Amino acid sequence: MKRVDIFARSRSHGIVCLHEGARAFQSLPQERYTGIMTQPAMLAALAHSSDTSYVFRGRFVRKRLLCQEIGTPPANAMAEFANLMKPANPTAREVATVVEAQPACGGCHNLIDPGGLAFEHFDAMGAYRDQYATGKAIDTKGSLAAVTVTGSRGGRAVPGGTLSAGCEFLRPYRISTDV
Repeated sequence: MKRVDIFARSRSHGIVCLHEGARAFQSLPQERYTGIMTQPAMLAALAHSSDTSYVFRGRFVRKRLLCQEIGTPPANAMAEFANLMKPANPTAREVATVVEAQPACGGCHNLIDPGGLAFEHFDAMGAYRDQYATGKAIDTKGSLAAVTVTGSRGGRAVPGGTLSAGCEFLRPYRISTDV
């Protein structure tokens, strides 16, 4: 078990604190909560207030961890999304499939969505769940195309393509080489 510091608002993890701002330690299963992307605070920060966002999470993975720039969505993206034919009570995977099938959306969403869908077992507060509230199964399987490596400098890999200015993966490299 891994011990993590969880704030008072994390009742979804079975913790009830007496007053706002109080802190508690909770042991979480290490096979589920390993690395920065499965920390409850990170998962909650990359979600809507009451629902997950595989797009927010996937964009973070692509931009901040894999160091790839993702273009901004078209101005009418949300209006187009609202008009898409989606199944009743769709799962995140079902929504992603519909979005990725759209020519104007698929180019970016085929890159973004797999990284976010990988974390769908975690709800908006970062609590692990086996299924959606509707009873539908959560499908996290997918393939994430990695960063292309174009060579190396000083024994370290140099990713190709357009790098994200906020890339966490390259931060140690940038500091050590003044890139």
